[in-house]
Amino acid sequence: MSRRRYLKGSKKNIIAVVILCLVIAVMAGGAYVLQRQFAEKNRRQDQTVQKTEQIQSTEQVSADDVFEPTMELQLEDGIYGSDHKIDNYLFMGTDYSGNEQGTGEEYRGTMADFLMLVTVDHTDQSYAYVELNRDTMTEIVLLQTDGSDGASAILQLCTAHWYGGNRRASCKNTVRAVSDLLGGLPIDEYYELNMTGIPTINHAVGGVEVTIEDDFSQSDPSLVMGETITLSDEQAYHFLHDRMNVGDGENTSRMRRQQAYMSGLFEKISRLQNEDEQFLVKLLQDLSEYAVSSMDYNQIGGVLRNVRGYQYDGRYTFDGETGLGQALGDGLDHTEFYMDEADKLEKLTQIYHLQKITDAEDEDYEDEEEE
Repeated sequence: MSRRRYLKGSKKNIIAVVILCLVIAVMAGGAYVLQRQFAEKNRRQDQTVQKTEQIQSTEQVSADDVFEPTMELQLEDGIYGSDHKIDNYLFMGTDYSGNEQGTGEEYRGTMADFLMLVTVDHTDQSYAYVELNRDTMTEIVLLQTDGSDGASAILQLCTAHWYGGNRRASCKNTVRAVSDLLGGLPIDEYYELNMTGIPTINHAVGGVEVTIEDDFSQSDPSLVMGETITLSDEQAYHFLHDRMNVGDGENTSRMRRQQAYMSGLFEKISRLQNEDEQFLVKLLQDLSEYAVSSMDYNQIGGVLRNVRGYQYDGRYTFDGETGLGQALGDGLDHTEFYMDEADKLEKLTQIYHLQKITDAEDEDYEDEEEE
Protein backbone atom coordinates (compact mmCIF):
# COMPACT_ATOMS: atom_id res chain seq x y z
CA MET A 1 0.00 0.00 0.00
CA SER A 2 1.41 3.38 -0.97
CA ARG A 3 1.48 6.00 1.73
CA ARG A 4 -0.78 9.01 1.14
CA ARG A 5 0.93 12.37 1.45
CA TYR A 6 -0.59 15.13 3.54
CA LEU A 7 0.36 18.59 4.67
CA LYS A 8 3.61 18.12 6.61
CA GLY A 9 4.59 18.88 8.78
CA SER A 10 8.50 37.53 25.50
CA LYS A 11 4.73 38.16 26.09
CA LYS A 12 2.27 35.35 25.62
CA ASN A 13 -1.53 34.96 25.40
CA ILE A 14 -4.49 32.64 25.17
CA ILE A 15 -6.97 34.54 23.06
CA ALA A 16 -7.68 31.68 20.66
CA VAL A 17 -9.17 29.75 23.55
CA VAL A 18 -12.01 32.24 23.49
CA ILE A 19 -12.90 31.39 19.93
CA LEU A 20 -12.67 27.76 20.95
CA CYS A 21 -15.21 28.49 23.67
CA LEU A 22 -17.54 29.94 21.07
CA VAL A 23 -17.29 26.67 19.20
CA ILE A 24 -17.89 24.75 22.44
CA ALA A 25 -21.00 26.80 23.14
CA VAL A 26 -22.47 25.83 19.81
CA MET A 27 -21.28 22.23 19.94
CA ALA A 28 -22.51 21.49 23.45
CA GLY A 29 -25.43 23.88 23.76
CA GLY A 30 -26.69 23.77 20.19
CA ALA A 31 -26.33 26.16 17.26
CA TYR A 32 -29.44 28.15 17.88
CA VAL A 33 -29.65 29.76 14.46
CA LEU A 34 -28.54 26.73 12.47
CA GLN A 35 -30.59 23.65 11.61
CA ARG A 36 -29.17 20.16 12.04
CA GLN A 37 -28.47 18.28 8.85
CA PHE A 38 -30.38 15.06 9.48
CA ALA A 39 -30.01 13.92 5.89
CA GLU A 40 -26.21 13.86 6.17
CA LYS A 41 -26.36 11.95 9.44
CA ASN A 42 -28.75 9.37 7.99
CA ARG A 43 -26.54 8.95 4.93
CA ARG A 44 -23.53 8.14 7.13
CA GLN A 45 -25.60 5.68 9.16
CA ASP A 46 -26.78 3.94 5.98
CA GLN A 47 -23.21 3.64 4.76
CA THR A 48 -22.15 2.12 8.08
CA VAL A 49 -24.96 -0.45 7.92
CA GLN A 50 -24.09 -1.36 4.33
CA LYS A 51 -20.40 -1.78 5.18
CA THR A 52 -21.24 -4.00 8.16
CA GLU A 53 -23.51 -6.20 6.03
CA GLN A 54 -20.80 -6.56 3.38
CA ILE A 55 -18.23 -7.67 5.95
CA GLN A 56 -20.61 -10.15 7.56
CA SER A 57 -21.56 -11.69 4.21
CA THR A 58 -17.95 -12.25 3.15
CA GLU A 59 -16.42 -14.55 5.76
CA GLN A 60 -13.18 -15.12 3.86
CA VAL A 61 -12.31 -11.39 3.92
CA SER A 62 -10.15 -10.54 6.94
CA ALA A 63 -10.31 -7.33 8.95
CA ASP A 64 -6.98 -6.19 7.45
CA ASP A 65 -8.35 -6.52 3.91
CA VAL A 66 -11.27 -4.19 4.52
CA PHE A 67 -9.28 -1.57 6.43
CA GLU A 68 -9.10 1.45 4.13
CA PRO A 69 -7.39 4.36 5.90
CA THR A 70 -8.58 7.88 5.26
CA MET A 71 -5.33 9.21 6.71
CA GLU A 72 -1.90 7.87 7.64
CA LEU A 73 0.55 9.11 10.28
CA GLN A 74 4.27 8.33 10.33
CA LEU A 75 5.13 7.88 13.99
CA GLU A 76 8.18 6.64 15.84
CA ASP A 77 7.78 2.89 15.32
CA GLY A 78 5.87 2.75 12.04
CA ILE A 79 3.04 4.07 9.93
CA TYR A 80 -0.45 4.16 11.43
CA GLY A 81 -3.77 4.66 9.71
CA SER A 82 -7.34 5.55 10.61
CA ASP A 83 -10.49 4.74 8.65
CA HIS A 84 -12.57 7.36 10.44
CA LYS A 85 -13.73 10.50 8.67
CA ILE A 86 -12.08 13.21 10.76
CA ASP A 87 -11.63 16.96 10.35
CA ASN A 88 -9.01 18.92 12.29
CA TYR A 89 -9.12 22.66 12.98
CA LEU A 90 -6.14 24.49 14.49
CA PHE A 91 -6.86 27.46 16.78
CA MET A 92 -3.96 29.83 17.47
CA GLY A 93 -3.54 32.67 19.94
CA THR A 94 -0.74 35.12 19.15
CA ASP A 95 1.02 37.95 20.95
CA TYR A 96 2.30 41.27 19.55
CA SER A 97 6.04 40.55 19.67
CA GLY A 98 6.62 40.91 15.93
CA ASN A 99 6.03 43.47 13.20
CA GLU A 100 2.96 42.24 11.35
CA GLN A 101 2.38 45.64 9.75
CA GLY A 102 5.62 45.33 7.83
CA THR A 103 5.97 43.94 4.31
CA GLY A 104 8.67 41.86 2.69
CA GLU A 105 11.90 41.88 4.67
CA GLU A 106 10.31 44.24 7.22
CA TYR A 107 7.65 41.70 8.21
CA ARG A 108 8.16 39.73 11.39
CA GLY A 109 5.54 37.34 12.74
CA THR A 110 4.42 36.98 16.34
CA MET A 111 4.57 33.97 18.67
CA ALA A 112 1.70 31.46 18.55
CA ASP A 113 1.49 30.89 22.27
CA PHE A 114 -1.84 29.08 22.40
CA LEU A 115 -2.30 26.10 20.11
CA MET A 116 -5.27 23.77 20.19
CA LEU A 117 -6.72 21.31 17.70
CA VAL A 118 -10.47 20.82 17.53
CA THR A 119 -10.86 17.27 16.22
CA VAL A 120 -14.26 16.36 14.76
CA ASP A 121 -14.91 12.65 14.16
CA HIS A 122 -17.88 12.31 11.81
CA THR A 123 -17.74 8.52 11.93
CA ASP A 124 -18.31 8.39 15.69
CA GLN A 125 -20.14 11.74 15.71
CA SER A 126 -17.87 13.09 18.43
CA TYR A 127 -15.37 15.88 19.00
CA ALA A 128 -12.33 16.43 21.22
CA TYR A 129 -9.66 19.03 21.96
CA VAL A 130 -5.92 18.46 21.69
CA GLU A 131 -3.96 21.22 23.46
CA LEU A 132 -0.30 21.59 22.57
CA ASN A 133 2.38 23.06 24.81
CA ARG A 134 3.79 26.14 23.06
CA ASP A 135 7.28 25.22 24.33
CA THR A 136 7.29 21.81 22.60
CA MET A 137 10.61 21.27 20.84
CA THR A 138 10.11 20.22 17.25
CA GLU A 139 11.39 20.85 13.74
CA ILE A 140 10.52 24.34 12.53
CA VAL A 141 10.94 25.46 8.91
CA LEU A 142 12.58 28.88 8.82
CA LEU A 143 10.20 30.12 6.14
CA GLN A 144 11.53 32.96 4.00
CA THR A 145 9.63 36.23 3.48
CA ASP A 146 9.01 35.26 -0.17
CA GLY A 147 7.29 32.07 0.96
CA SER A 148 10.12 29.70 0.05
CA ASP A 149 11.52 27.16 2.50
CA GLY A 150 14.69 28.04 4.31
CA ALA A 151 16.65 25.81 6.63
CA SER A 152 14.98 24.04 9.52
CA ALA A 153 15.89 23.83 13.21
CA ILE A 154 14.65 22.23 16.41
CA LEU A 155 12.90 25.10 18.18
CA GLN A 156 9.85 25.80 20.35
CA LEU A 157 6.60 25.17 18.50
CA CYS A 158 5.40 28.73 19.08
CA THR A 159 8.25 30.13 16.95
CA ALA A 160 6.81 28.71 13.70
CA HIS A 161 4.54 31.77 13.53
CA TRP A 162 7.60 34.01 13.62
CA TYR A 163 8.56 33.11 10.03
CA GLY A 164 7.03 34.09 6.69
CA GLY A 165 6.30 37.24 4.73
CA ASN A 166 2.80 37.92 6.04
CA ARG A 167 0.36 36.82 8.70
CA ARG A 168 -1.27 34.09 6.62
CA ALA A 169 2.10 32.62 5.71
CA SER A 170 3.00 32.54 9.41
CA CYS A 171 -0.25 30.71 10.15
CA LYS A 172 0.42 28.16 7.42
CA ASN A 173 3.94 27.60 8.73
CA THR A 174 2.46 26.92 12.17
CA VAL A 175 -0.06 24.48 10.68
CA ARG A 176 2.85 22.74 8.99
CA ALA A 177 4.84 22.50 12.23
CA VAL A 178 1.89 21.05 14.17
CA SER A 179 1.18 18.57 11.40
CA ASP A 180 4.80 17.41 11.31
CA LEU A 181 4.94 17.13 15.10
CA LEU A 182 1.96 14.75 15.01
CA GLY A 183 3.27 12.48 12.26
CA GLY A 184 1.81 14.29 9.26
CA LEU A 185 -1.66 14.78 10.71
CA PRO A 186 -3.90 16.47 8.11
CA ILE A 187 -5.13 19.86 9.35
CA ASP A 188 -8.07 21.17 7.37
CA GLU A 189 -8.42 24.79 8.48
CA TYR A 190 -6.99 27.33 10.93
CA TYR A 191 -8.20 30.32 12.95
CA GLU A 192 -5.74 32.78 14.52
CA LEU A 193 -6.69 35.60 16.86
CA ASN A 194 -4.40 38.22 18.33
CA MET A 195 -4.32 38.95 22.07
CA THR A 196 -5.68 42.45 21.56
CA GLY A 197 -9.13 40.91 21.19
CA ILE A 198 -9.31 39.74 24.83
CA PRO A 199 -11.02 42.91 26.16
CA THR A 200 -13.60 42.75 23.37
CA ILE A 201 -14.67 39.23 24.31
CA ASN A 202 -14.63 39.80 28.05
CA HIS A 203 -16.64 43.00 27.65
CA ALA A 204 -19.19 41.29 25.41
CA VAL A 205 -20.07 38.75 28.13
CA GLY A 206 -19.93 41.21 31.03
CA GLY A 207 -16.81 39.65 32.56
CA VAL A 208 -16.07 36.12 33.74
CA GLU A 209 -15.95 34.99 37.38
CA VAL A 210 -12.77 33.16 38.44
CA THR A 211 -10.86 32.36 41.62
CA ILE A 212 -7.33 33.77 41.76
CA GLU A 213 -4.97 30.89 42.60
CA ASP A 214 -1.63 32.50 41.67
CA ASP A 215 0.41 35.46 42.90
CA PHE A 216 -0.27 38.39 40.55
CA SER A 217 1.30 41.03 42.81
CA GLN A 218 3.98 41.88 40.22
CA SER A 219 1.57 41.81 37.31
CA ASP A 220 -1.79 43.17 38.47
CA PRO A 221 -2.16 43.81 42.25
CA SER A 222 -5.95 43.98 41.84
CA LEU A 223 -5.90 40.20 41.28
CA VAL A 224 -5.58 39.11 44.92
CA MET A 225 -4.73 35.47 45.52
CA GLY A 226 -7.60 33.57 47.11
CA GLU A 227 -10.34 35.96 46.03
CA THR A 228 -13.19 35.09 43.66
CA ILE A 229 -13.97 38.02 41.34
CA THR A 230 -15.62 38.92 38.07
CA LEU A 231 -12.78 40.00 35.81
CA SER A 232 -12.79 43.44 34.25
CA ASP A 233 -11.51 43.68 30.68
CA GLU A 234 -8.03 44.73 31.83
CA GLN A 235 -7.93 42.04 34.52
CA ALA A 236 -8.97 39.40 31.98
CA TYR A 237 -6.02 40.41 29.82
CA HIS A 238 -3.54 39.92 32.67
CA PHE A 239 -5.22 36.73 33.91
CA LEU A 240 -4.98 35.08 30.48
CA HIS A 241 -1.83 36.67 29.12
CA ASP A 242 0.76 37.12 31.87
CA ARG A 243 3.13 34.29 32.79
CA MET A 244 6.75 35.23 33.55
CA ASN A 245 5.89 37.47 36.51
CA VAL A 246 2.97 35.39 37.84
CA GLY A 247 3.27 32.63 40.45
CA ASP A 248 5.78 29.97 39.38
CA GLY A 249 5.99 31.44 35.87
CA GLU A 250 5.22 28.08 34.26
CA ASN A 251 3.19 27.73 31.06
CA THR A 252 1.28 24.81 32.66
CA SER A 253 -0.02 27.18 35.36
CA ARG A 254 -1.19 29.60 32.71
CA MET A 255 -2.91 26.73 30.90
CA ARG A 256 -4.78 25.96 34.15
CA ARG A 257 -5.96 29.58 34.36
CA GLN A 258 -7.05 29.45 30.76
CA GLN A 259 -9.21 26.41 31.43
CA ALA A 260 -10.83 28.13 34.42
CA TYR A 261 -11.66 31.17 32.32
CA MET A 262 -12.93 28.95 29.52
CA SER A 263 -15.39 27.21 31.83
CA GLY A 264 -16.89 30.48 33.06
CA LEU A 265 -16.93 31.97 29.58
CA PHE A 266 -18.85 29.00 28.23
CA GLU A 267 -21.63 29.50 30.77
CA LYS A 268 -21.91 33.19 29.91
CA ILE A 269 -21.96 32.61 26.15
CA SER A 270 -24.57 29.86 26.43
CA ARG A 271 -26.90 32.12 28.44
CA LEU A 272 -26.40 35.16 26.21
CA GLN A 273 -26.85 33.12 23.04
CA ASN A 274 -30.10 31.73 24.45
CA GLU A 275 -31.32 35.26 25.11
CA ASP A 276 -30.20 36.62 21.73
CA GLU A 277 -29.83 34.26 18.76
CA GLN A 278 -27.57 36.80 17.02
CA PHE A 279 -25.12 37.14 19.92
CA LEU A 280 -22.53 34.69 18.58
CA VAL A 281 -22.65 36.13 15.07
CA LYS A 282 -22.22 39.67 16.39
CA LEU A 283 -19.27 38.66 18.56
CA LEU A 284 -17.48 36.94 15.69
CA GLN A 285 -17.99 40.05 13.58
CA ASP A 286 -16.58 42.26 16.35
CA LEU A 287 -13.51 40.01 16.54
CA SER A 288 -12.89 39.96 12.79
CA GLU A 289 -10.44 42.88 12.93
CA TYR A 290 -8.18 40.82 15.22
CA ALA A 291 -8.46 37.51 13.35
CA VAL A 292 -6.99 35.71 10.37
CA SER A 293 -8.53 32.47 9.17
CA SER A 294 -8.59 30.06 6.25
CA MET A 295 -12.38 29.86 6.80
CA ASP A 296 -15.08 32.39 5.96
CA TYR A 297 -18.32 32.80 7.93
CA ASN A 298 -20.13 30.27 5.74
CA GLN A 299 -17.48 27.63 6.40
CA ILE A 300 -17.48 28.29 10.14
CA GLY A 301 -21.27 28.00 10.09
CA GLY A 302 -20.96 24.71 8.23
CA VAL A 303 -18.61 23.33 10.88
CA LEU A 304 -20.99 24.29 13.67
CA ARG A 305 -23.96 22.90 11.78
CA ASN A 306 -22.27 19.56 11.18
CA VAL A 307 -21.18 18.98 14.76
CA ARG A 308 -24.34 20.07 16.51
CA GLY A 309 -25.37 17.24 18.82
CA TYR A 310 -22.01 15.42 18.62
CA GLN A 311 -20.60 13.77 21.76
CA TYR A 312 -17.77 15.54 23.62
CA ASP A 313 -14.83 13.13 24.05
CA GLY A 314 -12.63 15.30 26.26
CA ARG A 315 -9.49 17.42 26.23
CA TYR A 316 -6.06 15.89 25.67
CA THR A 317 -2.54 17.09 26.45
CA PHE A 318 0.73 15.26 25.97
CA ASP A 319 3.14 14.23 28.71
CA GLY A 320 6.80 15.16 28.53
CA GLU A 321 9.78 16.72 30.27
CA THR A 322 10.40 20.43 30.80
CA GLY A 323 13.80 22.05 31.12
CA LEU A 324 15.81 25.12 30.17
CA GLY A 325 17.87 25.51 27.01
CA GLN A 326 19.30 28.01 24.56
CA ALA A 327 17.96 26.66 21.27
CA LEU A 328 16.83 30.16 20.26
CA GLY A 329 20.47 31.24 20.09
CA ASP A 330 20.05 34.54 21.93
CA GLY A 331 22.29 33.52 24.82
CA LEU A 332 19.34 33.32 27.23
CA ASP A 333 17.69 30.33 28.87
CA HIS A 334 14.19 29.54 27.62
CA THR A 335 11.71 26.83 28.58
CA GLU A 336 11.90 23.70 26.43
CA PHE A 337 9.30 20.92 26.52
CA TYR A 338 10.19 17.50 25.11
CA MET A 339 7.11 15.44 24.29
CA ASP A 340 7.05 11.81 25.43
CA GLU A 341 6.85 9.76 22.22
CA ALA A 342 5.15 6.77 23.86
CA ASP A 343 2.47 9.00 25.36
CA LYS A 344 2.00 10.74 22.02
CA LEU A 345 1.45 7.42 20.27
CA GLU A 346 -0.98 6.20 22.94
CA LYS A 347 -3.11 9.35 22.86
CA LEU A 348 -3.10 9.75 19.09
CA THR A 349 -4.19 6.12 18.80
CA GLN A 350 -7.07 6.80 21.16
CA ILE A 351 -8.15 10.07 19.55
CA TYR A 352 -7.87 8.97 15.92
CA HIS A 353 -8.56 5.22 16.25
CA LEU A 354 -5.19 4.34 14.72
CA GLN A 355 -4.12 0.93 13.51
CA LYS A 356 -0.54 0.06 12.63
CA ILE A 357 0.04 -0.46 8.91
CA THR A 358 3.82 -0.76 8.64
CA ASP A 359 6.56 -1.40 11.21
CA ALA A 360 9.58 0.88 11.38
CA GLU A 361 11.93 -1.94 10.40
CA ASP A 362 10.01 -2.71 7.21
CA GLU A 363 11.75 -1.85 3.96
CA ASP A 364 8.95 0.39 2.66
CA TYR A 365 9.04 2.48 5.83
CA GLU A 366 12.81 2.88 5.64
CA ASP A 367 12.56 4.00 2.00
CA GLU A 368 10.11 6.76 2.98
CA GLU A 369 12.42 7.88 5.80
CA GLU A 370 15.27 8.29 3.28
CA GLU A 371 13.06 10.41 1.02
